[in-house]
Amino acid sequence: MGNTKCNSKEKVLKDITERSKGIIITNSFESPIKTNKIIYTKNVNFHFRKFKKYSIMILYSILQNNYKTLKKIKNKKISQTINTVNLRKIVDEKTLNDHNNPIYCLIQLSERKVVSGDSDGLIKIWDIIYGECLITINSDTSIVYCLTKINEKQFASGSGCSYIKVWYIITGNLVSNIFTVINYSVQCLVRLDDNKVISRCYKDNLIKIWDINTEKCLKTFIEEYKGVHSRSVSCLIKLNKNHLVSCNSDDSISIWSIKYEKSIKTFKGSHKGPFTCLIKFGFYNVITGSGDGSIISWNLKTRRIIHSFHGNTGSVDCIVKVNENLFASSIWDFSIKIWNYNTSSCFKTIYSGNIKYIKCLIKINEYQLMSASMDNTIKICDII
Repeated sequence: MGNTKCNSKEKVLKDITERSKGIIITNSFESPIKTNKIIYTKNVNFHFRKFKKYSIMILYSILQNNYKTLKKIKNKKISQTINTVNLRKIVDEKTLNDHNNPIYCLIQLSERKVVSGDSDGLIKIWDIIYGECLITINSDTSIVYCLTKINEKQFASGSGCSYIKVWYIITGNLVSNIFTVINYSVQCLVRLDDNKVISRCYKDNLIKIWDINTEKCLKTFIEEYKGVHSRSVSCLIKLNKNHLVSCNSDDSISIWSIKYEKSIKTFKGSHKGPFTCLIKFGFYNVITGSGDGSIISWNLKTRRIIHSFHGNTGSVDCIVKVNENLFASSIWDFSIKIWNYNTSSCFKTIYSGNIKYIKCLIKINEYQLMSASMDNTIKICDII
């Protein structure tokens, strides 16, 4: 049986090689392939879904997606089993429209689910294959500033009215409701483990660890050096299991010890504007973006600049790692740029049709990015 499956797959792959360029190919198998799984190859995505007793393989090119390809489906049994409207969504859905307010945060929960939060306190969980909103959660707060995945069942949100809330992914029901500091918005959340999150609130500049089960603060980080984070903390990430890294609006970068609950190293940055984003790119390396349009990669061990990336026409709003050689950034002019880390050069600029600046940017698979904008839309764009 195993050889039969293998031979069937090899036959299909050979057929794909001959007929690719955006053509949708459907096949039925007597021995169903694993369903609800995405397999990535060099140039295309295979989406396997099960309809009744058939296993349907839908192939679409990442470079060319359009409705005309649906007309090439000739298998009558398959066409009777599946809905062409749903097929069109899988192939052509590029924009997710269900928010009525600017979107402030966006994270991926699984291969096919993402969650977004907006300025009206609404949180939406999406199926990215079909482009549908699965659940809408009214968080009863003001702006939802940040989101983080806790585990496979739960995620957390931080709001403008001082609350950290933990939600079930499947039902959207509330798990925990943590009150932080009165009148201070929670603008950054980082997962520590399955039971703990790290928060950073606006104005008080304090980094705290919270237990989501007891809803209590376990630790508050202190500043070892005078002047560290004298103004608001702009960005916060987890470097490894022992350390955090934060950036400040006064152009300083700090490394924090989770065990000793204090800053252990601080150095001055080289941006002319305030930090706007921060990501990890290697064991000791990070990349920072600034309001002056510059992007810089740093070695935290030596505190030295590795690369500088120039050519942006406005503030860098967010950065996301694509692979070991590439990263993407969103710019104030509504564009997305793909950068080669080793050569410090931009090899592609994407204009996804936004009419306001892009607030969030995530990688959803090996070949596609998803962006959320202040124009209330979420868009999918191709990396290559």
